Amino acid sequence: MSESSPGGSPEEHSAGSPILQPSFAGADADSAGSGGVFARYKVPVIAGAVVAGVAAALILPVWLAPEPPYTDVGDCAELFGDGFVGGLPFEGVRMEEGEFAPGHSGSPLTEDPDAVRKCIDTGAGRLSVTFTWFGPEVAIGAQELVGLVRGFERGRVADGPFSTFGTAELEDLDVGDGGFVALYSPPEHRESDYREWIPTDDGKSHATAVFSTRNVVVEATVYGKRTDTFDSPKLTARSMADDVLERLAEVGEVG
Repeated sequence: MSESSPGGSPEEHSAGSPILQPSFAGADADSAGSGGVFARYKVPVIAGAVVAGVAAALILPVWLAPEPPYTDVGDCAELFGDGFVGGLPFEGVRMEEGEFAPGHSGSPLTEDPDAVRKCIDTGAGRLSVTFTWFGPEVAIGAQELVGLVRGFERGRVADGPFSTFGTAELEDLDVGDGGFVALYSPPEHRESDYREWIPTDDGKSHATAVFSTRNVVVEATVYGKRTDTFDSPKLTARSMADDVLERLAEVGEVG
């Protein structure tokens, strides 16, 4: 199920996979003779099941083995090179490492400053991506943190004393180990404050995709401009999340 604050109307789809089983109709009638259909296929079917079971027993431990945790995610230049930037729906993006300021969805529950990397768009001001990775000494896991952040963002309102925007929509995000994407906007009477806060200066909304993968939480924010549609930051954040996951897998260090 997807969730939305009042005014939002997210959509979500799910599908099941049918299981097809073979039919042996008429087998009993043929099994009386030694050359019947059932007699001919009984041994191969059983033998095939045994072989499949042995193969599954050998392969299953490999499938269930946990992936090694990340010890570093790589630097911003490696993560967001020309190939990544060239696939974005806007121009002028230049990603560089920025100073991390705790307090938003990606704030880390760790005292290790080397376990956080924030990459910001110093060219067009359209993107901000924060990576937080957790060691075994941290009591909370990456997936648990995403769940906590989701609950907070679902209830974010724009009329609080320290907020210039609220959550307009919140949807599930099927990336990595799972997460969500949220679309934010200000109420009409806070629009001027909002435009002073966002780096694009004239946008009417922004969106953040938050997901976990192994021991890392990723928070990718897209800031809109006045010429964008209201929900375009959400659509960009959602599509960009897969690319961020792919870059992390390529340049991140595991241990």
